[in-house]
Amino acid sequence: MILCCFCFYLLISCQNNSMANRTYDYSDFIHLHIKWDDVFIQKEDCYLVYFYSHECYYCEFFKNEMLNYVAISKKKIYLLSYQEGIPIRSNIQATIGANNIEQMWFGGTPSLLCLENKFVIENILGVQNISDYCKSNKLD
Repeated sequence: MILCCFCFYLLISCQNNSMANRTYDYSDFIHLHIKWDDVFIQKEDCYLVYFYSHECYYCEFFKNEMLNYVAISKKKIYLLSYQEGIPIRSNIQATIGANNIEQMWFGGTPSLLCLENKFVIENILGVQNISDYCKSNKLD
């Protein structure tokens, strides 16, 4: 009986680990892709927007970790691919409190935008910072 329970536990553990480390592509989440003009008009009160570029080395390096987080997060995470016209500037802290795209920009790719009640509460730049956010908010 104990051996049977242990084997069942190992089977479940292995399945959970393989699901958590699955290889994803952006196309697996096509239903979460949004346009620049749609950043502030999502229906959720609290959501994230991951800003990336297919040409960005760091975005490609980080893609699997981020998309695994998208897959398991309880919080809705939208994907925004770089397109011409999206402003890139320094001083991303100045975007905290923004509630429309005229007040919004990114520091580069990858970036993670946290919105609450249609206001930017965090604008996170870089793989390490985004990874730290994801790890500390694993169950959100």
